[in-house]
Amino acid sequence: MATSRLAGVVRPVYRYLEVPAWYLTGRRSVPPHMFKQKVLRSYARRYRLKTLVETGTYVGDMVWALRRDFATIHSIELSEELYEKARARFSGFEHIHLHHGDSREVLGQVISTLAGPALFWLDGHYSGERTARGPVVTPVMSELAHVFGSDRAHAHVALIDDAWEFTGARGYPAQEELERSLPPDRGLSFSVADNIIRITPPDPLS
Repeated sequence: MATSRLAGVVRPVYRYLEVPAWYLTGRRSVPPHMFKQKVLRSYARRYRLKTLVETGTYVGDMVWALRRDFATIHSIELSEELYEKARARFSGFEHIHLHHGDSREVLGQVISTLAGPALFWLDGHYSGERTARGPVVTPVMSELAHVFGSDRAHAHVALIDDAWEFTGARGYPAQEELERSLPPDRGLSFSVADNIIRITPPDPLS
């Protein structure tokens, strides 16, 4: 029991120190989860987004971290086991909606219910360990078609995790292919920083 209590204290401290340690090493490695949370919050503020849509719930850490930052959260998980665990974790949170299934299909259904622009965190790639794998290694091409190909032309923002994977190998499309798939008439910007691909509409502050 003492070991469990100690771990409960040490783990949050370690996670808090991960970000400054990452900066000290020159930001050369994969950014820590707390940094990714900060990036999502910054885009939500800049574009005044109150809805978060995530693909790849996994254990629900991103949803948990941002549960107070959005009025509505949707998260899609392919693994039935992980989905059920997330349902238990977020029972009682009426603004958090969990969906089980392939994001290539479910994401379109979620988008059809949105009344306005949303922040999309696309992280449904197969990453080994406990993550689920569907017919494709990453569903991101279908996901982007849902987000930006819909007739409901909301000013969505899409952030894609694990940018380093998108080289055109191992079942991942190249970053250039992702950019070419975007509709040319929306004024979308495509950039990559800190291992996150960022697709944004015209800046509301410009």
